[in-house]
Amino acid sequence: MEVQTYLEKMKSLQKGFLSFLTCKTKEEENYQNLIQLLDDYKIKENQSDFKMFLRLITKIANNDQHLPNYFIKIKSVIDNIKNEIKQTFSNREIFDIFRSNKRIILFLIEANIIAFDETLIHHLKRVHSFSDFLPFFFPELKPFLTEKEIEKYSKEITDDFEEKRKIGENDDDISELIRNDKIDEFIAYINKNKIQASSKLKVSIFETNKFIAIKSLPHTGSSTLIEYAAYFGSVKIFKYLYSQNVQMKPKLLTYSIHGANMEIFHLLEKNKSLLEEPKKKGYSAFKNEFGEFEYDVEDLIHFNSKRTIRDKCLIEAIRCHHNEMVRYILKKWFKKKDESLIISKSVQSLNFELIEEYFKCEDTFYYLCKHDYYTLAVLLLKTKKINVSKKAISNIIILTVMFNNFFINKISVI
Repeated sequence: MEVQTYLEKMKSLQKGFLSFLTCKTKEEENYQNLIQLLDDYKIKENQSDFKMFLRLITKIANNDQHLPNYFIKIKSVIDNIKNEIKQTFSNREIFDIFRSNKRIILFLIEANIIAFDETLIHHLKRVHSFSDFLPFFFPELKPFLTEKEIEKYSKEITDDFEEKRKIGENDDDISELIRNDKIDEFIAYINKNKIQASSKLKVSIFETNKFIAIKSLPHTGSSTLIEYAAYFGSVKIFKYLYSQNVQMKPKLLTYSIHGANMEIFHLLEKNKSLLEEPKKKGYSAFKNEFGEFEYDVEDLIHFNSKRTIRDKCLIEAIRCHHNEMVRYILKKWFKKKDESLIISKSVQSLNFELIEEYFKCEDTFYYLCKHDYYTLAVLLLKTKKINVSKKAISNIIILTVMFNNFFINKISVI
């Protein structure tokens, strides 16, 4: 198989999966087209390709805009291939593929595809933060908890616990109004309850939107009302809050990327102050809005570099697989493309459409190795002698672990 053939295959799967998730009509036709692609490419028969497809499901589910019936559609795809998943991967391997998405993990448990057992619990405590899965998975984790932990987390279990965790959204009443863009009910609700337009939502244990959950740290509270409206593309409520002159920070632009509502995005784009960030020096360049360090290895290699709000918006658009927004941002906001950044985040997000587009970047091979694209990395090495940037070769350990001297000798440093 050639590199281009592999990229075309994975790009077709990406587009097929996204088409099914985002279609509002012909759902059955789009579903059958995706299943046919899996059969035509024999994805389930190749462990590496199969794992890559399951990782793609997770990446998209974590970052894409969640439209109505979004997870019902994901469940239907997983249900179609659940036997092959169980036959191909171990309980722990399946968990690790999907671990970042609690709603998918919940479905896998309900479908008897995975289960929390002693081995997985040990792995969870050793490698991951066990507390991150509590109290959302309290019923399943209860047998492995101490009496003190059971007493603590059982307080979160209400009569509607099961219903709410299947919804997987913030269960505060006002958040539901925002998600459904019910402007009249929203205005009536905040007036009745004397809620300020600049208020924040309550933190919810049922929130499974990764972006929202990351931003909702205990000491900062949850997202603001306008941020939440931008995230869900709720344009009516967003415009109302915008008219109330609430304080807006540059990060609001990244929320709007997820909502994929261009009216909201363009309204924010006109506010030039959101795009003008003060420059930070030293280690402060790597701090987020909460004062916590937030960086990748690439940031440390290029210590003087800084993630501007333009960079962050570009990264979020890549992560969300909103590639039309990616191209718009690149055209309108960047005089020069940072191809290393684009290929880095495209590979990290399994955005094969952009990987194909920027594949000739000199840092591509490095990022393929870093993010476990073994098949594609080997195909690339077998085709011809390739050039690798000094930045990539500086991380030579990654290369020597993955490939033998024969492959290393085919690399020339530029």
